[in-house]
Amino acid sequence: SDALDRSVKHGNKKMVYIFMSVAILILIIACINFVNLATARATDRTKEVGLRKVLGAVRGQLIGQFMMESVLYATLACIFSVGAVKLLMPAYTNFWNNPLIYAFVFGVIIIVGLLAGSYPAFLLASFRPSESLRGKLRKGNSGAFFRKGLVVFQFGVSVLLIVSVVII
Repeated sequence: SDALDRSVKHGNKKMVYIFMSVAILILIIACINFVNLATARATDRTKEVGLRKVLGAVRGQLIGQFMMESVLYATLACIFSVGAVKLLMPAYTNFWNNPLIYAFVFGVIIIVGLLAGSYPAFLLASFRPSESLRGKLRKGNSGAFFRKGLVVFQFGVSVLLIVSVVII
């Protein structure tokens, strides 16, 4: 194994960091997309939230439900992506033999799921049951400002990535 390790040409550490940075930026863009889509979809789920609150659900239970849904989405996305990597790149099979990789992937699933699901979860849990069941929700400017800020940040990161690719 040691002789094999020496015979294999290793990559440039700087390039690995560049590609890792690009991957993290793409993941941030995907998280922002998820948050924006989940908050836009939140109005469709207001009656569900109102009904659950009327039936006795407390804010913590609702937040937990929406956070778990978000982590589940992140888990499913990770399963599909790992499956695609294993199918499309047989050369990376040794890469997946390291148990630290599985720990890292699990950590990414939890962090991405919780970060991407936190704003929609807290937004949905804050609806008043009486207003949500009647379909009359107050439109807050702080939520719209936050979503617009996310879109501007996402656009900035996208422009940064495009400029970087053009320069490279």
